[in-house]
Amino acid sequence: MSDYYFLYLHGYKGSPDSVKAQKLKRWLKKNWPNSAIDAPALQMHSESALQTINYLLNKANAAKKVIIGSSLGGYMAHLFKQIRSDIDQVVLINPAARLDLIVADPAYAELRHEAKALMDLMPAGSKDFQDYLLLLQADDTTTPITFAKEVYAGANIDIKTGQGHGYDNIEVSFDVIEGFLCNKDEKVVSNSSPGE
Repeated sequence: MSDYYFLYLHGYKGSPDSVKAQKLKRWLKKNWPNSAIDAPALQMHSESALQTINYLLNKANAAKKVIIGSSLGGYMAHLFKQIRSDIDQVVLINPAARLDLIVADPAYAELRHEAKALMDLMPAGSKDFQDYLLLLQADDTTTPITFAKEVYAGANIDIKTGQGHGYDNIEVSFDVIEGFLCNKDEKVVSNSSPGE
């Protein structure tokens, strides 16, 4: 049995081979050597993606299960934390917090059906967010932090600036992630951006 099972979920048009994903996987392996890490290439067809995620979570044999999701992968991580009792913690990186806006935006017409399907699966009245860590970029114009702060009120939040939505230099938040994973009872609230 592994100590931790980490599941990384990329965003829309993202990849498990992105700079951010590769840095995260290397860092997790180095710091939690007795852990298992998966980062599947998700099809952006909600049914297929959800089946893949469920399959990986069901076969994981670990003391703790943690999902790390970026953008739309963050929404899926949130969904699984809400519908499964075996997810211990989630780390959301610039999460897509308001899929209703994607459904209504003509720029995302190709994603409308999938976003609606994901929204329909989310239980009404989300549970407590104490086991959530949000890594937000104040200069993210794709998924503005105001939406994330509103939707995930009560979560552990770390706000930085300078990377926009991509957050490729994820290593600037490794200490925050480690503190959250290792000190579950300690509230993380950090604001590294001026004027927030």
